[in-house]
Amino acid sequence: MFDELTNYYRSLAAANKHIGSFVGMDVNEFTSYAGEGAIQYPCLCMETMTGVLSATRSDNENTAAAGGFAVLCAVDEGDYPAETKALQTAFDIAVQIFARMKRDRDEMRIPELLEIDIDNVSWETLGPVGPDNAFGILFKIKTFHPVDLYFNPNDWNG
Repeated sequence: MFDELTNYYRSLAAANKHIGSFVGMDVNEFTSYAGEGAIQYPCLCMETMTGVLSATRSDNENTAAAGGFAVLCAVDEGDYPAETKALQTAFDIAVQIFARMKRDRDEMRIPELLEIDIDNVSWETLGPVGPDNAFGILFKIKTFHPVDLYFNPNDWNG
């Protein structure tokens, strides 16, 4: 689940002509990494996942996870019109990312996307973030993955 989603986001960043780099860490870690010149903007920044493990009384055990990504654009400090433009740029790039995800899910049947809810995505603006004075939008996505809660006695010492 984790490797597949990270690799998928990385491939989206590489394929999109407007994204300068992919950062496979959450926005909080991004702030310590930014400012070193390694990030090209706009960048796609993967967000930390959180979740719930659901073991119901049926055979439908799964984990529901929330994660997502941010699209961030660097802005000169104090350039308020550029901040607004950065938010719009981030939103426009994200709309294309979701259009690609929807196409991949519906037409390409990519397994990592079959359980992702990209039809209802919440978002919030970010900024300023880190030493590069980045502004953008964080998108939260819900996913559902089947989990086998089989007890394996070989994994235990007694």
